[in-house]
Amino acid sequence: MADSAAFLQDRSRSCHRSQLALFLALALLLVIQLPTVRVAPASFFVLLSTIPGVPAGPISALLGTPRVQTFTVKGAEGAIVSDLYLPPGGGRHPGIFIVNGLLPQGRKYPPLVEFAKMLARTGYVVLVPDFPDLLREELTPASFTDVRSMLRRFETMPQVRPGDIDYVGFCVGATLGLLALERSPAPPIRALADLAGYASNASMIQLITTNTYTYHGRLYHYKTDPWVVVVVARSLVALLPTASDKTVFQPFLHDPSPSHYVAPNWYRVPKERLSPGGRALLRLLQNRDPSRVAALIAALPAPMPRLLASLSPEIHLSHLHTPVFIVADHSDTYIPNAESLKLRERAPMWIHVSYVSILSHVEPALQAQSNLWSTITDIAGGIWTLYLQIDNLLALLHTPPHYSAAATS
Repeated sequence: MADSAAFLQDRSRSCHRSQLALFLALALLLVIQLPTVRVAPASFFVLLSTIPGVPAGPISALLGTPRVQTFTVKGAEGAIVSDLYLPPGGGRHPGIFIVNGLLPQGRKYPPLVEFAKMLARTGYVVLVPDFPDLLREELTPASFTDVRSMLRRFETMPQVRPGDIDYVGFCVGATLGLLALERSPAPPIRALADLAGYASNASMIQLITTNTYTYHGRLYHYKTDPWVVVVVARSLVALLPTASDKTVFQPFLHDPSPSHYVAPNWYRVPKERLSPGGRALLRLLQNRDPSRVAALIAALPAPMPRLLASLSPEIHLSHLHTPVFIVADHSDTYIPNAESLKLRERAPMWIHVSYVSILSHVEPALQAQSNLWSTITDIAGGIWTLYLQIDNLLALLHTPPHYSAAATS
């Protein structure tokens, strides 16, 4: 009990120190930096909605209440239910298309709802669809098909100003946005905000099977979060061409509380019940040798290798002609920072990468450092980086369409 009390007391002190540092950091930025940006009021209000512990209620009341319309359309894998957030008043406005990551709460995730509401309050039409595969914590070609179809629908909505749409994606939602921009014809997106997307499925498979990743020819060890193991494996199983194989794997892909995720023991899968294609996937999941990953992926049953490549944005970046702003957790426990760096190196003219220490994967998380000044500077730097990326994203909706990549450098 004494240890528990001491832990709770230390945690409380850390929380108070983080909150104090947050308000001091915001005050510092208001005085020094904020007047230099391009759409400062909107960017600042949106930023406030993303930071835990900031009371945004008075600002929300001042800006008014957005209208929310819910509608359903048929998608490739089932019904797509979407929330459309409209600014107070009428007329046409720039659009923001938001795709969440692999999360059962989807569009109703409370921080996402507040983010969408604040964007609408500041004059943007916001569409947040729920894609069935993502709600099941799977990424499949159907997810990509549905994203493209919803983007086309959003573009033609009478409330959206033609040609003025930004895309905001979280984790695999960002990956789907990149994939959409690489295909021809590219959707009418002015810019993409990518929070912790990945570069290739091969890299993620190597990560979950060997706890390593490769960057510039060197092998790095990485402690893979068990949740990542489960969701990547779930996506692989969803691509199997034989339904009976999916049934065999299903008991090993349960979705318990995130705090109790345990990586599956693939040696318990009854391989005698699997088809040759199912056994090929099992060999891949049981593998612990990084040098064998590519060959084991190639040995998967058709059309799995082709589909995995089609869902890997790193492969198609030569077709990218839209600015992408990547913001990643400096110490992400889900996706290595090398994934963002690979993307930037393949398309340096269009992809801009920033790392911050105030994110936990894709969610803002304020961490107390060893002293108050270190905490203030750490939080201030992270907030300023987030602020600039929000400002870059929104500013492009207020500039002529003939955008040059040099405009953000």
